[in-house]
Amino acid sequence: MVLESIVTTVREMAGADLVTLAVPVGDRGELVIEVASGAPAEQVHGLVLPATALAAKVFESGETITSDA
Repeated sequence: MVLESIVTTVREMAGADLVTLAVPVGDRGELVIEVASGAPAEQVHGLVLPATALAAKVFESGETITSDA
């Protein structure tokens, strides 16, 4: 699958343990993790991120958001 290849390439280039690609689902601002690459990928695939999650806020606003967490 093309998206899996892209996510894996990004993870390798970034030296990250996990990279995910989330897509919008429903009309409440939630995102669902559609593709994941890394050791815990199976655990997060299909996870629904609520509208209050940082990733959902970035998607909704289209703006860069930084966090110290």
